[in-house]
Order: sequence, then structure tokens, then C-alpha cells
Amino acid sequence: MKPAIILCTLLLAGMYNTLSGQSAQFAVVRPDGSTSICPTLDSAYRKALDNDAIYIPGGTYTLSDSVKKKLTFWGAGISPDSTLVTGRTVISSKVLLAPSASGSAFH
Repeated sequence: MKPAIILCTLLLAGMYNTLSGQSAQFAVVRPDGSTSICPTLDSAYRKALDNDAIYIPGGTYTLSDSVKKKLTFWGAGISPDSTLVTGRTVISSKVLLAPSASGSAFH
């Protein structure tokens, strides 16, 4: 349930940002529910700790560092009913997973 609420919040924020001309925002959510908003995927990755989740809005992004933490990445467009509004999340760079990232997930 928590991922759905956060994803809905990001979808609404993304729609507002698109309509107002603002740039995308990325959410880093800790297991305790605390959330940080970051301006780029790279800054969200740097902010994240092991077992955090990163929520990525619709659009095409690159990740310039290899993943060295156990993280869960949630992209827009995983639900067919919301893809028309959000677009799909595309990571256009190669995503390299270090051994320390074992258990990471991409949705």
C-alpha cells in the first residue's frame, strides 16, 4: 500500500511539474517511511542508503554510477492504467550492479 501512495503522490507532483514547467523530482523513501526529495536520479542515488526505495518519475534518465547499495527502484508506467498520465520511466544508461547491490529490485 505504501508504494501505491507514494507513487500516486509522485504522479500528481509530476503532472503539476509538467504543467508548470518544473523539472522532475525523485523520492528516496527509507524503510521507516521518511522521505527525501531530490532533483536528479544521481542525487537520489547518493542520498539513498541500503534498503531504501527510489521512486523515479516518467521520463528518460541515466545513472552515472554503478549501483553499490541494496535498493528498490520504482519507475512510472508499471501500471497500465497510469502510464498514459505519467509516461514510462526509462533508464538509458547501462546499470551495473556491484556485489554489494545483491537483492536490489527494479519495478
